[in-house]
Amino acid sequence: MHDINRLPLSQIKLLLRFWNNPNKIGFAEGREEGGSVKELNKKGLIEPAGKIGRRVRWRLVTGKLNSRDIDVMIGLIKHSPIPAEEESLIVELIGEAKDLAILISRNIGTKGYHYFLQSFFLVLRQMGYFFTEHSSTIFHYSSALSQAEVEILEKIRDIRDAIGHRESRKNFLTANIKLVGGMFFKNNDVEIQYGRNKIYLVGEILAIHKKMRKLFSSADELAFLSRSYGWQYDEKELREAEKQLIEKLKNPKALINLE
Repeated sequence: MHDINRLPLSQIKLLLRFWNNPNKIGFAEGREEGGSVKELNKKGLIEPAGKIGRRVRWRLVTGKLNSRDIDVMIGLIKHSPIPAEEESLIVELIGEAKDLAILISRNIGTKGYHYFLQSFFLVLRQMGYFFTEHSSTIFHYSSALSQAEVEILEKIRDIRDAIGHRESRKNFLTANIKLVGGMFFKNNDVEIQYGRNKIYLVGEILAIHKKMRKLFSSADELAFLSRSYGWQYDEKELREAEKQLIEKLKNPKALINLE
């Protein structure tokens, strides 16, 4: 029998749902659950049980789980103080941030890049809330942030406010000069400027994104998020995208010509 304590939260929830369903049968909903049932099938815990239309039904494999296993899984679920809607938001934000980081790396120098970057700031600010606001249920993980990283999150918060409020003074460098999304190439990186706020793309923005992914994935309250379907593949994609971006930044003149 597999160690229940090693299962990702998403898989545990599926198993509990199937256990409580008549005949121990159920369906997967969405991409995340679709990946989870494939992993559970590989582990021999569930098996296909026919189709209804184009949807595959799944059922628990007889004898693989017992009441003691179910009690352990229920205990793991109860361990998390995070409301279900908040947990869903975190998973959604992590996915959006990953996609935007890759789009930025691939499209820097094009017109679309600015829209991706603005969206990235908005998502990073939402992610940063969980480690900067005392009302967050996982605020205690903020102790793993350095003072420099806290300051980066403060800059992201200010830039998010500037993007969301075009009239904000945070968009102004002086009383008469408005600066929104300025790009300055320095030291194989690009400095982004909104008003008086300056922040480096690779050294600060992408770096704090990686740090927050690490914090979320290590949170006990999220029950082994890094073991969920596709996490390692996403990590690989992000490393490759950042490598591609760094390579592009070695020749900023080419990016300026794209603009």
